[in-house]
Amino acid sequence: MAKRTVLFLGSKPIGYHCFNYLLNHRDELNVHVEGLLTNNNTRFDAALNLKVLAEQYDIPVLDSLDDIPEVDFIYSVQYHQILTAQHIAKARIDAFNLHMAPLPEYRGCNQFSFAIID
Repeated sequence: MAKRTVLFLGSKPIGYHCFNYLLNHRDELNVHVEGLLTNNNTRFDAALNLKVLAEQYDIPVLDSLDDIPEVDFIYSVQYHQILTAQHIAKARIDAFNLHMAPLPEYRGCNQFSFAIID
């Protein structure tokens, strides 16, 4: 069976750890990672650098959402930008987003904090 193609969008420690897991289990998951989009937010831990991780695995780092290639799956984990329908349509099979609080009432930054406060 041909490997499924994946684009990963991520930021923050959770994004790093999910991307690292994906890369370390590529063969088991039967996927080829086509690229990474990130704002490379390392303020929580400078060691959790998504761009460096991508470089270690020869994964291209894209510059913008407009550079998204057609892939089978898009995975977004704490990515900092909102994808449009055109961006999501680049996923032939499906696009997944990990958002840490209910949408749409808790969109934006610090969403899980506001959900807990409410």
